[in-house]
Amino acid sequence: MTSLALAVTYTALNTLALAMKPHHRAVFTRELSPARQRWLRLLGWSLLAFSFATDVAVQGWQLGPVHWLAAIAIGGFVLTLLLAYAPRWCALPLAALLLLAVL
Repeated sequence: MTSLALAVTYTALNTLALAMKPHHRAVFTRELSPARQRWLRLLGWSLLAFSFATDVAVQGWQLGPVHWLAAIAIGGFVLTLLLAYAPRWCALPLAALLLLAVL
């Protein structure tokens, strides 16, 4: 599994989580506007579709969906722990994964 695929999947899940009012309020300490909520949802689903397409393009149809589901599971687990215990730290794994992807 590439770190870029994991970073994009984590970003997508993070964006979808921030489109929910309680998570947005916990991270940013302000209310979520309806326009921002629609934008975050659209961005999150688009990133999930992009991560699926890139995993299938790199790994093929035999392993691509499996790697994509594994990336969703790992990213979702990390995001769940961060949102529960330290919501303002949600961007830290993203920065580390993007740095690994660039290297």
